[in-house]
Amino acid sequence: GALATLASARISLQEDIVLNVFFLHNGLSLAEIEQVVRLLDRFKSETKIQFHEINLECFQGYPKFWEKSSLLTYARLLLPDLIDESVDRLIYLDVDLLIMSSLFDLATIKLGETGVGACIEQIAPSIRFDDPPVHIKGKVNSSAPYFNAGLLVLDLSKLRKNRLFEHCMNLLAQPYAQEFKFHDQSGLNYI
Repeated sequence: GALATLASARISLQEDIVLNVFFLHNGLSLAEIEQVVRLLDRFKSETKIQFHEINLECFQGYPKFWEKSSLLTYARLLLPDLIDESVDRLIYLDVDLLIMSSLFDLATIKLGETGVGACIEQIAPSIRFDDPPVHIKGKVNSSAPYFNAGLLVLDLSKLRKNRLFEHCMNLLAQPYAQEFKFHDQSGLNYI
Protein backbone atom coordinates (compact mmCIF):
# COMPACT_ATOMS: atom_id res chain seq x y z
CA GLY A 1 0.00 0.00 0.00
CA ALA A 2 2.76 2.46 0.86
CA LEU A 3 4.34 2.05 -2.56
CA ALA A 4 1.08 2.86 -4.36
CA THR A 5 0.42 5.86 -2.11
CA LEU A 6 3.96 7.18 -2.64
CA ALA A 7 3.90 6.67 -6.40
CA SER A 8 0.48 8.30 -6.78
CA ALA A 9 1.57 11.26 -4.61
CA ARG A 10 4.68 11.76 -6.75
CA ILE A 11 2.79 11.40 -10.04
CA SER A 12 0.14 13.88 -8.90
CA LEU A 13 2.68 16.68 -8.46
CA GLN A 14 4.28 18.76 -11.17
CA GLU A 15 7.76 17.53 -12.09
CA ASP A 16 9.47 20.71 -10.84
CA ILE A 17 8.06 20.33 -7.30
CA VAL A 18 10.34 18.55 -4.84
CA LEU A 19 8.46 16.01 -2.73
CA ASN A 20 9.83 15.56 0.79
CA VAL A 21 8.71 12.28 2.33
CA PHE A 22 8.91 11.33 6.00
CA PHE A 23 8.29 7.59 5.97
CA LEU A 24 7.18 6.22 9.35
CA HIS A 25 7.72 2.50 9.90
CA ASN A 26 8.30 -0.01 12.65
CA GLY A 27 11.08 -2.13 11.28
CA LEU A 28 11.51 -2.18 7.51
CA SER A 29 14.31 -4.38 6.30
CA LEU A 30 17.14 -2.91 4.24
CA ALA A 31 15.67 -4.65 1.17
CA GLU A 32 12.29 -3.01 1.78
CA ILE A 33 13.88 0.41 2.20
CA GLU A 34 15.83 -0.11 -1.04
CA GLN A 35 12.58 -1.09 -2.79
CA VAL A 36 10.97 2.22 -1.76
CA VAL A 37 14.03 4.20 -2.86
CA ARG A 38 14.14 2.36 -6.24
CA LEU A 39 10.49 3.20 -6.81
CA LEU A 40 11.08 6.89 -6.19
CA ASP A 41 14.21 6.88 -8.36
CA ARG A 42 12.06 5.86 -11.36
CA PHE A 43 10.50 9.32 -11.49
CA LYS A 44 12.17 12.26 -13.20
CA SER A 45 11.01 14.52 -10.40
CA GLU A 46 13.10 15.02 -7.29
CA THR A 47 11.91 13.23 -4.18
CA LYS A 48 13.74 13.33 -0.88
CA ILE A 49 12.93 10.65 1.67
CA GLN A 50 13.73 10.16 5.33
CA PHE A 51 12.87 6.89 7.04
CA HIS A 52 11.80 7.14 10.68
CA GLU A 53 11.67 3.89 12.61
CA ILE A 54 9.10 4.14 15.39
CA ASN A 55 9.48 2.23 18.64
CA LEU A 56 5.93 1.10 19.37
CA GLU A 57 6.61 0.59 23.08
CA CYS A 58 5.26 4.08 23.84
CA PHE A 59 1.83 2.95 22.55
CA GLN A 60 1.56 -0.30 24.54
CA GLY A 61 -1.51 0.72 26.58
CA TYR A 62 -3.37 2.14 23.60
CA PRO A 63 -6.41 0.49 22.02
CA LYS A 64 -5.56 -2.28 19.58
CA PHE A 65 -7.21 -2.63 16.20
CA TRP A 66 -9.36 -5.68 15.50
CA GLU A 67 -7.61 -9.00 16.07
CA LYS A 68 -4.09 -7.80 15.36
CA SER A 69 -2.01 -5.04 16.83
CA SER A 70 -1.79 -2.04 14.48
CA LEU A 71 -0.07 0.40 16.77
CA LEU A 72 1.87 2.15 13.99
CA THR A 73 -1.17 4.31 13.22
CA TYR A 74 -0.49 6.17 16.47
CA ALA A 75 2.89 7.30 15.09
CA ARG A 76 1.14 10.22 13.35
CA LEU A 77 0.71 11.72 16.83
CA LEU A 78 4.51 11.96 17.17
CA LEU A 79 4.95 14.08 14.03
CA PRO A 80 5.21 17.52 15.72
CA ASP A 81 8.12 16.27 17.83
CA LEU A 82 9.59 13.81 15.34
CA ILE A 83 9.97 16.11 12.34
CA ASP A 84 12.66 18.80 12.34
CA GLU A 85 11.43 22.23 13.47
CA SER A 86 12.43 23.72 10.12
CA VAL A 87 9.38 21.92 8.66
CA ASP A 88 6.23 23.91 9.36
CA ARG A 89 3.69 22.24 7.07
CA LEU A 90 3.09 18.55 6.47
CA ILE A 91 0.49 16.42 4.70
CA TYR A 92 -0.06 13.14 6.49
CA LEU A 93 -1.22 10.24 4.29
CA ASP A 94 -2.32 6.78 5.38
CA VAL A 95 -0.85 4.04 3.18
CA ASP A 96 -4.24 2.99 1.81
CA LEU A 97 -4.74 6.19 -0.21
CA LEU A 98 -4.47 6.62 -3.94
CA ILE A 99 -3.76 10.25 -4.83
CA MET A 100 -5.68 11.35 -7.91
CA SER A 101 -4.85 15.06 -8.05
CA SER A 102 -2.06 17.37 -6.93
CA LEU A 103 -1.39 17.69 -3.22
CA PHE A 104 0.01 21.18 -3.81
CA ASP A 105 -3.28 22.93 -3.02
CA LEU A 106 -3.50 21.06 0.28
CA ALA A 107 0.05 22.09 1.15
CA THR A 108 -0.92 25.74 0.88
CA ILE A 109 -4.47 25.67 2.28
CA LYS A 110 -5.23 28.06 5.15
CA LEU A 111 -5.68 26.27 8.47
CA GLY A 112 -7.47 27.43 11.59
CA GLU A 113 -5.99 27.92 15.02
CA THR A 114 -5.81 24.18 15.78
CA GLY A 115 -3.29 23.66 13.00
CA VAL A 116 -5.12 20.66 11.53
CA GLY A 117 -6.98 20.37 8.24
CA ALA A 118 -9.02 17.25 7.50
CA CYS A 119 -11.92 15.86 5.47
CA ILE A 120 -15.34 15.14 6.93
CA GLU A 121 -15.89 11.39 7.29
CA GLN A 122 -18.73 10.45 4.94
CA ILE A 123 -19.85 7.37 6.89
CA ALA A 124 -19.89 9.17 10.26
CA PRO A 125 -20.37 12.89 9.48
CA SER A 126 -20.65 13.98 13.13
CA ILE A 127 -19.14 12.90 16.44
CA ARG A 128 -22.52 11.44 17.43
CA PHE A 129 -21.96 8.60 14.93
CA ASP A 130 -18.72 7.67 16.67
CA ASP A 131 -20.76 7.12 19.86
CA PRO A 132 -18.31 8.59 22.40
CA PRO A 133 -18.02 6.63 25.65
CA VAL A 134 -19.76 7.99 28.73
CA HIS A 135 -16.45 9.41 30.07
CA ILE A 136 -16.25 11.72 27.05
CA LYS A 137 -19.87 12.18 25.96
CA GLY A 138 -20.63 15.26 28.09
CA LYS A 139 -17.33 16.92 27.15
CA VAL A 140 -17.70 16.90 23.36
CA ASN A 141 -20.17 18.52 21.01
CA SER A 142 -21.90 15.48 19.51
CA SER A 143 -23.11 17.48 16.50
CA ALA A 144 -19.59 18.70 15.62
CA PRO A 145 -18.24 17.46 12.28
CA TYR A 146 -16.27 14.23 12.42
CA PHE A 147 -13.14 13.96 10.28
CA ASN A 148 -11.17 11.09 8.83
CA ALA A 149 -7.58 11.08 10.12
CA GLY A 150 -6.17 9.23 7.08
CA LEU A 151 -5.47 12.51 5.31
CA LEU A 152 -4.39 15.44 7.46
CA VAL A 153 -2.83 18.78 6.67
CA LEU A 154 -0.72 19.76 9.66
CA ASP A 155 0.74 23.08 10.73
CA LEU A 156 3.50 21.60 12.86
CA SER A 157 4.47 24.91 14.47
CA LYS A 158 0.90 25.39 15.76
CA LEU A 159 0.72 21.76 16.89
CA ARG A 160 3.99 22.17 18.77
CA LYS A 161 2.54 25.18 20.59
CA ASN A 162 -0.99 23.92 21.34
CA ARG A 163 0.19 20.32 22.03
CA LEU A 164 -3.02 18.97 20.51
CA PHE A 165 -1.43 15.64 19.55
CA GLU A 166 0.10 15.29 23.02
CA HIS A 167 -3.37 15.84 24.54
CA CYS A 168 -4.70 13.14 22.22
CA MET A 169 -1.97 10.73 23.33
CA ASN A 170 -2.86 11.39 26.97
CA LEU A 171 -6.51 10.70 26.19
CA LEU A 172 -5.65 7.46 24.39
CA ALA A 173 -3.63 6.29 27.39
CA GLN A 174 -6.79 6.30 29.56
CA PRO A 175 -8.40 2.90 30.27
CA TYR A 176 -11.73 3.98 28.76
CA ALA A 177 -9.99 4.66 25.42
CA GLN A 178 -10.49 0.94 24.70
CA GLU A 179 -14.12 1.95 24.05
CA PHE A 180 -13.17 4.40 21.27
CA LYS A 181 -14.72 3.10 18.07
CA PHE A 182 -12.00 4.41 15.74
CA HIS A 183 -9.12 4.63 18.23
CA ASP A 184 -6.72 7.50 17.38
CA GLN A 185 -9.19 8.98 14.90
CA SER A 186 -11.78 9.11 17.68
CA GLY A 187 -9.25 10.62 20.08
CA LEU A 188 -8.28 13.34 17.61
CA ASN A 189 -11.92 14.19 16.98
CA TYR A 190 -12.75 14.34 20.69
CA ILE A 191 -9.76 16.61 21.38
